[in-house]
Amino acid sequence: MTLEFSARTLLGNWYEQRVAENDTLQHGTDMHMESTMSSFISSVAEANGAISNDGQLTHGDAVIIKSCSEKYPNSFLSVNNADPLNFVSKQYYVNASMNSKVDKRGVFVLEKVDNLDVELCYGDLFRLRLASDIFPEPMYLHSATKSFNLQTLVSQKQVLYLAPIDHQRSLFTFTHIDPSFREDYVGTPVQPNEGCLFYHHFTGQCVSIHNTPLQNIYGLDYEIVVETQKNYATKQPTDVCVWKMVDGL
Repeated sequence: MTLEFSARTLLGNWYEQRVAENDTLQHGTDMHMESTMSSFISSVAEANGAISNDGQLTHGDAVIIKSCSEKYPNSFLSVNNADPLNFVSKQYYVNASMNSKVDKRGVFVLEKVDNLDVELCYGDLFRLRLASDIFPEPMYLHSATKSFNLQTLVSQKQVLYLAPIDHQRSLFTFTHIDPSFREDYVGTPVQPNEGCLFYHHFTGQCVSIHNTPLQNIYGLDYEIVVETQKNYATKQPTDVCVWKMVDGL
């Protein structure tokens, strides 16, 4: 309810009322966005026959790929549909979004290559298809060896991008963080919210956040590169390479 103020109203009282109204509006907006996203993710999962909250990652699940980095907490993979690669049609940059809310640009559908009726395991090959219909055709995550047309916007490194399916370039896999246990974990189910290395199968490089801020129409993003970054003191990857797959439901 909006209050009526007179000429004698103190500035502090007026400002306090304005702040309260803005907070109420923002709360309502956030609730609406959460409700919309929940409905959207559920509809995606239903369309793919994968309504499940059993703590497993299975073929057809709606998922979000979030970073485990302390420097970029809660950032998530998100396509910038307003920024094509070097004006090449049907190829768009994928960045690490720092927005507090995940929107439709950051929800993907997990598509396993083999053993579709079994949950996702370490070493399994899979693809990630953008769940929303903001593009007229199905769009998948890709990477490829760096070239003139395929490189990151600022750092000119191997790029992660969204495009119509290319069967080799769209394959990814999850690998255990610790090199000592990688072979032992092959065939073991990947748990939701479990930190893993997100590898591009064709080039053998892993998805990583690069320290390059990108301001776009959606807010602040960070550049995503596909390369192996290691802490040479421990021989283990730095946390900018570590990601977790969050079950969208």
